Amino acid sequence: MRRRFVVVFALLAPLIAGCGAGASSQTGGASTGEPTATRAAAAFVAPSPAIEPIRFPGDEAPHDMLTEWWYYTGHLFTADGARYGFEYVIFQAERGAFPPYYAAHFAVTDNAGQRFVYDQRAGPDARRDTEAGFSLDLDGWTMAGALGHDRLVADMAG
Repeated sequence: MRRRFVVVFALLAPLIAGCGAGASSQTGGASTGEPTATRAAAAFVAPSPAIEPIRFPGDEAPHDMLTEWWYYTGHLFTADGARYGFEYVIFQAERGAFPPYYAAHFAVTDNAGQRFVYDQRAGPDARRDTEAGFSLDLDGWTMAGALGHDRLVADMAG
């Protein structure tokens, strides 16, 4: 019986010691169980970088950023007055040493016809060289512009 007690005690002692109250915190004091809202997390100690002013046409162009996009929404009207809504966006993703990759989404809403159609494309190398603004071409869907004069081209079946 005594041997069983010693074995059980030897197994439970480390567990009991780890459950004690008053465990010390990183600052050396006793833990109160309360959140330490006054201590800044290491990831947030560095100040945010200053926000630079936007400069056109350079800031319209693709940057070497992790994720960037060009997004348009609007209304289109036919010659006979039919109204359509559209959304067209091209995303650029840069991941380390890999080349940029692009994804495009195009959607059209026909309220009168109760229809919503969409399509998407993806691939590398959508940038085209341009002196000002931006110019993207993703498998025939294009988006280009500079200084507020933009040109969008996309099509789909349906």
